[in-house]
Amino acid sequence: MNKIINFRRFSSRLGLNFNDIKIIESSLKRKKGNLFLVGGSVRDLILKEKLNTNPDLVCDLPIRLIVRCLKDQKIKVLDVGIKFGSVIAIPKNNPIDITSMRKDIKSDGRHPEIEYTKNIFEDAARRDFTVNSIYCDLQGNLFDPNGGIKDLKKSKIVFIGKPSERIQEDFLRILRFLRFTLIYSNKFDNNGFKACLKFQKKLKNLSFERRLNELSKILVTPNCEKQSSLKKIKSVLQSALESNVCINNYERLCKIERDLKLVSFERRLKFLTRKSKKKLNFLTKIKKSFRKRLVSNLDIYKYSKYKIFKMMQSSEKFLIYDNVLIKYADKQISRNKLLREIRDVEKLEGKSFPVRGSDLMKFGFWEGKKIGLTLDKIEKWWVENDLEPDKKHCLLYAKELPSGKRRK
Repeated sequence: MNKIINFRRFSSRLGLNFNDIKIIESSLKRKKGNLFLVGGSVRDLILKEKLNTNPDLVCDLPIRLIVRCLKDQKIKVLDVGIKFGSVIAIPKNNPIDITSMRKDIKSDGRHPEIEYTKNIFEDAARRDFTVNSIYCDLQGNLFDPNGGIKDLKKSKIVFIGKPSERIQEDFLRILRFLRFTLIYSNKFDNNGFKACLKFQKKLKNLSFERRLNELSKILVTPNCEKQSSLKKIKSVLQSALESNVCINNYERLCKIERDLKLVSFERRLKFLTRKSKKKLNFLTKIKKSFRKRLVSNLDIYKYSKYKIFKMMQSSEKFLIYDNVLIKYADKQISRNKLLREIRDVEKLEGKSFPVRGSDLMKFGFWEGKKIGLTLDKIEKWWVENDLEPDKKHCLLYAKELPSGKRRK
């Protein structure tokens, strides 16, 4: 296979923004630049799948010349990654990554030193896996220096060259190898996996943000939900998290999440680290809301219906789902009880209390601190009555309350 037939129509049908990419190509042609798609969008096109990622483009011009070409044609450019040979072009408010062809000079396992090249083979040689080194021009012609098409069709994820060398250029490739294998194959290339195990401790040299970004994709892949798969990669996960993980009942959690359409990376991470006796070192490196979710041991059976309702109106609603789903996964509650709890919780979600302070004032209550206390009492009564009373009945209930002074 060396060409995608009817490329323009075919790629547009699968979700490629062909017109915007053509605008970029036209601007680069002024300096005789050649533009190629590479990476995920090419894989999707070959497999005839709807595009799952934004297109990555590569050009055989130096990055600063690429920027000048784009700006000459009034195309907005974000140059935050320019020192790494990459920028973001924004034709018609649609961000698209563009990278210069380049070759690595040396690397410390985190940030490689690069050098511009016009040679597609040199650019392909610096990439991680054969399936990520397939190039496609805007006529649909495919360029495959490392035999990636053959590996893709055989569902094989293979490092380019020696796995140990590729990994030492960027230790994040350990996690990327897991992710791509779980997505496309679930059968790990033996040499690649051995190299990942050998260097897994080096993951701690990466920023936790980069590690977490990959883990968030790995843990929601269907193949990773299998106990056998998780058992195989457990030690790598522990190295990435710098924490013990408990995989018991993980497959049970994933299955119920899929059934209820409540798949959550954050909940899965919480589940895996729930029995860790050591303090989770990465907690200080994540957002406050995520940190709260991971450490929360909320037990909704100790909460009133009113308290749960208030949580459902805030950002804490996922704590409730976490509680019942994890209890079910750990076989502490039955499936019927879980479904009943989920139904009750969903009934509370999105409901608005029909009474405001202004309603009570019109009804004759004085404005002040006690009007808030009265509102709380009415709201609790409303929740206890399954959120069914309307504003009129709530106000009639307020009339019976001793709290709150009303005008004579």
